[in-house]
Amino acid sequence: FAFSSAVVQAVLPVLTADLGGGEIAFGILYGAMGAGALTGAVIRPRISKWVDGSWIPYTISLFGAAGILLGEAPSVWVAGVGMFLAGLFWLLTLATLNATAQLMSPAWIRGRAMSIYSLAFAGVLPIGSIASGLLADQIGTSGSLVVFSSGAVVLGFIAPRFGVPHVDDVVTPDFTESAARTSAHDDEMFEGGPVIVLNTWQIDVSDFTEFTKVMNEVRLV
Repeated sequence: FAFSSAVVQAVLPVLTADLGGGEIAFGILYGAMGAGALTGAVIRPRISKWVDGSWIPYTISLFGAAGILLGEAPSVWVAGVGMFLAGLFWLLTLATLNATAQLMSPAWIRGRAMSIYSLAFAGVLPIGSIASGLLADQIGTSGSLVVFSSGAVVLGFIAPRFGVPHVDDVVTPDFTESAARTSAHDDEMFEGGPVIVLNTWQIDVSDFTEFTKVMNEVRLV
């Protein structure tokens, strides 16, 4: 989704110029996407009651449809509608994925799990921006929007295979010692122990010069 959704913001400045708009039009279009995202945040709790099961397939496909509308827009005003809808379904998708990822992660490794989640989206988004820009150079801005947005529509259709559950159906795993043990440790490590382990080394006087050289290198690390 990060790869296919990047096209909307990546090519928006050029699309605005193609539609005959300037700085003000660009601001209006970008603001329309923000307004759609704010609307999504407000209506999200209500949508949760209407849709049974995960709504990720719907929001991704609808985002793609909004992108296609944006790519085929004959005027800035129609493009504004497309940007509003894109912002709406973009927010609904990301908010749902974010909440689901957090709830599915055990509390004791949630930070690590969410760092991987962030990498999966924020790390792939620039790649999608580059790819959509390269395609726009070949077939035009509108064509790039339609191609990448069509990919989002297809992604929405196959999304049920990924098994993303409904947020309300997620049960956060409880912490267990057996899950935390990656190798054999003393039981004392799970019952509490020293925060710092201090080792004292005796250095032979004849090795002191060489020892200090090595320690200076270690200190830099």
